Amino acid sequence: PLPTLIDLRPRGPGRFPTEALQVELSAIAPGIAVEDHGAWLTPVRSFAGALQATAILAAALIVAGTALTALFAARASMAIQEDVVEILHTMGATDDFIARRFQYRALIQALKAGVLGTALAAAVLWGLSRVAGEGAGLLPPIRLSAYHWAALAIVPLLVAAIATLSARFAILRALARMP
Repeated sequence: PLPTLIDLRPRGPGRFPTEALQVELSAIAPGIAVEDHGAWLTPVRSFAGALQATAILAAALIVAGTALTALFAARASMAIQEDVVEILHTMGATDDFIARRFQYRALIQALKAGVLGTALAAAVLWGLSRVAGEGAGLLPPIRLSAYHWAALAIVPLLVAAIATLSARFAILRALARMP
């Protein structure tokens, strides 16, 4: 026979009086066991918090990597096009005009990469949800709401904004150093 389980939750903050409850219930039903799941739930919660902090750190590193990649790509492109930039300056082009040309290129490349990366991420998430659904209860179900999919769809725009601003910063700085 299966034991009868009763789930009790305290009304207010603080510890649940498991010892007192054990004594009172043992008088009514000898052999009863009262367990406090907080003993094993606390480490699980702290582990989940550590995982969440790790995910936030990973996202920050990805953003920094995106910005640095765009910055170095813009600087490399500027170095390759230095003769053209000098001619444009001689013809009267402003630094802002030149920077916008490099920005546009960075924007297009970042949008392409962001859309491709987001499509691959969506495919992985879809695949994981299928595997978790067929796991016969071994894996928790993965269900993404419309809010989650919308957040994922915004990623290419964020990548493009980071790359565009990084490219603008790099080019304007390089132009300021030119004679």
